[in-house]
This record gives sequence, structure tokens and C-alpha cells, in this order.
Amino acid sequence: MILSLELTPAPFPSTAAIKAEEWDRLLPQIYLNTPFATWDWHDLWWKHFGHERENSLLIVREQGRIIALVPLYLETRSGYLKFIGGEDLSDFLDILAVKGKEAQVWRQVLEYLERSPIKARGLDLHSLPANSPTIQVLPLLAQERDYQVKMEVEEVSPVLSLPQSWEAYLALLNAKDRHELRRKMRRAEEAAPPLRFRQCAEDECARHDILSFISLHKKSRPEKEAFMDGEREAFFQDVAQAFARKGWLRLYILERNQKAVAAMLCFDYGDSLYLYNSGFDPELSSLSPGIVLIGYCIQDAISRGKRWFDFMRGNEDYKYRLGGKDTPVYRILIERP
Repeated sequence: MILSLELTPAPFPSTAAIKAEEWDRLLPQIYLNTPFATWDWHDLWWKHFGHERENSLLIVREQGRIIALVPLYLETRSGYLKFIGGEDLSDFLDILAVKGKEAQVWRQVLEYLERSPIKARGLDLHSLPANSPTIQVLPLLAQERDYQVKMEVEEVSPVLSLPQSWEAYLALLNAKDRHELRRKMRRAEEAAPPLRFRQCAEDECARHDILSFISLHKKSRPEKEAFMDGEREAFFQDVAQAFARKGWLRLYILERNQKAVAAMLCFDYGDSLYLYNSGFDPELSSLSPGIVLIGYCIQDAISRGKRWFDFMRGNEDYKYRLGGKDTPVYRILIERP
């Protein structure tokens, strides 16, 4: 039986309510432990984008032990409570609940909504992965309380199951895609001057390489330049340094004449490598630097024994040509009666 549900005071995070160590101790016990579930991610998102937002970090305890965290904020424009993390930057979001406790936790959250001084219209939950227990339990619980419920596929997130060797990976691809990947990587290596691969996982090089990534990201396409405003630049820099200190960062770089021409910002977390974002110099598009660099990323992930290469949200064609298989990402909208 859940004994208490606590609401921390603003601003988020309140270290008096919960410490970073307590938050991270919960992660191995939850169903969806991704980089976006960590204290660091939530803390940095709130630092950069939580201005003047009203937050509600719900802490669920059972016999005094924390069994769940429900990080929400009220979007004043729509009147809905949303996950801290934002759907435009966090690919996967969910509650942080001990496995098997999800239904109990959501029941408590719905009861809290009905008595809360925060007059929210309901819940607007983005970025829920297909294997989230929330998808199974929350709509049913909400319908029992006469809430209006809408669930839809918001996007897809292609994932590649990694074999134990590079040759075994190539064998997974069809003949045309295998030939094209090999040809592009060989052509990049034989170009004059050649494209050289390197990677960065430490705080010291991250400070420099994240700037190269940001520059190449903005250079890639007009919509990426529009996306990477000043706030997001600062956020990406802080994430790179914080994740490097935790051993969760991989910045992959292709260089020509010691100048970065492509960059991949990846998260090295658990048994997966997450391709979070990328950028390349369009003037070198004839050498396919983006595809070449992903090939090196997959090689590295295999060599370090990763089980999954997560291409992350979006249905871009290259993800499927490199072996990605779709997994859906859901949005659940729950409106109070």
C-alpha cells in the first residue's frame, strides 16, 4: 500500500525534497532507464527551459521508501500537466517507478490531480516508448474515473539490434545497402585528403567538440539552424559536460585536414548507444560524411559490446537502410471530467 504522496515546492529541483543520489538510486529499478530519466537531464532541462513554469515533482513513498518519481510541470498556455523534459528535446519520457508499481503510482497521481490546488485540465504526456507500462495501465485507470482519454502514435524510433561483429552487422543489410555503406566508407578513407574518424568521451575534449557539433548542426539544414537557438546551444554544452563526467557521452567526429566536417552527439548509456543528434558540412555531401560517420559509430558500439544502436525518434530513410526497425512512441492525452 502506498502511504504518502509528496509535492516538492518550486523551483525544480528541490534538493530538500530529494537529492540527486536518491534519484539515481531509483534508476536501476525502473522499467525504462534511459539518459532522459536521469537527474542530470531533468536538472539541466529545468535550468534552461523551466523559466516561470509551475512544477510538480511528485514523490511516491511506500513505508518511507521512495518507489516513484513523477516529474511534471504545468503548461499555462494549454492548462495541461506535462513531463519535465519537453517533447522537442527528450526522445523518451515516463514516470520513474519501481517495476510492478506503475499502476499504483498512476492511481495516486490521478487522485492527486482531483484534489490538487494546481487546476490542470489533465495530463498531456509525450514521448512514451512502446514498452512503457504507462501505456498499458494509465488509459484504463483514467477511463475508470470518467476521464476522456486519447492515445496516439506520436512518432517512430528505429532501433538496431547489434550482432557481435562488424561483418555480422553487414550481413544483416540487404545487398544494395551493404554495398553502398562499404563503398561510402572506403571512398571517404581514400579521398584526397581523406576523412579521418575520431571520438571524444571526456570532459576536456567535449568542451571543444560540442562547439564543432553545434556549428555543423546549424550548417546542415535551415530547419536545424532555426532549432539551435541560443538557449539550446547552452543546453547542449551543459549536457555534453555533465554526461562526459558521468561516462555517458560519445562525441564522434569526422575530420578533413584536422577540421571537423561531421559530428554525432551520442549517449553511451547501459547496453545501448543512442544517436541523439548530428551535423555535417553540406559542401562535402558528395562524400556522404553523415552516413560514413554513423558507420563508424556502429562499428564502435559493436566493438564495445553494446546490444542496441538506437537511431532515436524520426523516420528518416537512412535509419532503415542501416538496419533500424521501427518502435512506436506514443502520446497520451487525459482530460478531467
